[in-house]
Amino acid sequence: MAMVTRRTPRRIVRDPPSPAPRRSRVRTCYSVFDAFFPRLGFFDLTEGIYDRPDMSYEQAQANQHDYLLGQLGCGRDSRILDIGCGYGTLLLRARDRGARAVGITVSPEQARHCRRAGLDARVLDYRALGAEWDGQFDGVAANGSLEHFAQPADAATGRDDAVYRSLFRRVHRLIDRRSPTCRFVTTAIHFVRRPDPTELMRHPLRLRTGSDTFHFALLNRSFGGWYPVGGNSNGAPQVTSTWLRRWTGRTTTGARPRSGSAGCGGSSGRGPG
Repeated sequence: MAMVTRRTPRRIVRDPPSPAPRRSRVRTCYSVFDAFFPRLGFFDLTEGIYDRPDMSYEQAQANQHDYLLGQLGCGRDSRILDIGCGYGTLLLRARDRGARAVGITVSPEQARHCRRAGLDARVLDYRALGAEWDGQFDGVAANGSLEHFAQPADAATGRDDAVYRSLFRRVHRLIDRRSPTCRFVTTAIHFVRRPDPTELMRHPLRLRTGSDTFHFALLNRSFGGWYPVGGNSNGAPQVTSTWLRRWTGRTTTGARPRSGSAGCGGSSGRGPG
């Protein structure tokens, strides 16, 4: 996809400093997954949307992709960015709709898989997207990758919200404000009972086996990440899949952002990105 640089002055976006080993752990875990997941037929690590108990995994994934793309208003010639595109399942679905979709991931293995399928996937951290990406998209998706962006070390020092705000500012830059769609859609696991983030930084074997903190510490050591607490995104209107929250603790949200979050107008307040 051709990128056109817009030379309008913009505020420099700086991420809050963090001691957390963010991307190295995320890259490592997905490199390990790549060694066997594709051989088992798993190309999407999200839950999917199951309309009935006997629905296939593949159909459930397609349902989730269609839901997200519908929230983005994705159609012919739509310009879509997928942050943390994984093996390109959402990109494929967008291409079937006639969209011009671009994916970014920090996993070289996933990017190679996407390119072999004829998809436009780049090995890029969302924080490294330069000015040439500004205003190039009608919609942006982050299907599960949000969980990797903030870390327990960020939460322990009160920086987790700053990480999310920085993400929203960046997405705000990426979206074309003249677009009739102008949306950022995410899915994210969220905490029902927020744990002490310092506990998640301990070795799982030092915690009570089977406890919440044991499992969250195990996830953090394996995947690297922190889950936000459920909220309403600064008052932005929400489209929430209630069945998904009820069964998995994951909220799928499509929000047309107002000032204070990513979107058109106003200033900003399945894989890794």
